[in-house]
Amino acid sequence: MDDAQYNHLKNIYDKGKGRYVLVYGVLGGGLTFAILFSLIIPLVDPTINFGLLFPIMLVLSLPACALLGMSMWKSIEKQYLPVKHIKDEQVASAEAAKKESEAAKKASEERKKELIKKYGEEDGMLIFKRKISETNYKKKKELIKKYGEEDGMSIFEGEISLKNYKA
Repeated sequence: MDDAQYNHLKNIYDKGKGRYVLVYGVLGGGLTFAILFSLIIPLVDPTINFGLLFPIMLVLSLPACALLGMSMWKSIEKQYLPVKHIKDEQVASAEAAKKESEAAKKASEERKKELIKKYGEEDGMLIFKRKISETNYKKKKELIKKYGEEDGMSIFEGEISLKNYKA
């Protein structure tokens, strides 16, 4: 079922069963049939009186076409409801994914602010962008603090092993 068909059925379904049966069954089918039949039969047999035939045709055709309208409504439900459930699930899934994405983005922004507050703008952004892990950053700072900038960086980068370090 394409989107145009789906939207058409949705429009009909949203207006309700009662309206559909009234408009398409009773008025669209029953009243139309009663009028046409009451006009055509006197042309075929002039002895039949339109004034008598029309009320009889109304009494017979309106309930019959109401039943027809209910039958047509069942057909619409069989076409529309399975597709509606699928579309509803797709919408719910998309909304859930959007909420999840927004929550992840918010958590990411909070983590970014936390890292910048804790380590400063430059170092916080390095950790946030995963240029260096928070654990390695702490090790690096500890080595620099203990052995100085040059030696601490050499030890951290593996150029000098801690066992071979001589002050």
